[in-house]
Amino acid sequence: MLFNGKPLQLQLKDTFPEADPTFVLVSVQKKEAKIGVAGGSFEDGRTMSIELGKRLTLVNTATGARFVLKLVYTGSQPERVESFSTAEQAAANGTK
Repeated sequence: MLFNGKPLQLQLKDTFPEADPTFVLVSVQKKEAKIGVAGGSFEDGRTMSIELGKRLTLVNTATGARFVLKLVYTGSQPERVESFSTAEQAAANGTK
């Protein structure tokens, strides 16, 4: 998940962000997750759904703080990311 543009790796029931645990990951399915308020609730008392690849903007009505979440992965294992460069790029950078 991206939280205000920063990647977060979350497990079910984790609170986030780490510095100020405001939200909790309530459930995860193949193409969506449900978010709740840690120690509180949204105005309607329900959780908020966020679809894979979509952004969700939440606003704290008491403070005006805005939070932008984007669900980018829902797998059981962290996504493996490998970097690479082509021979042409390596030559341009002076590496092999």
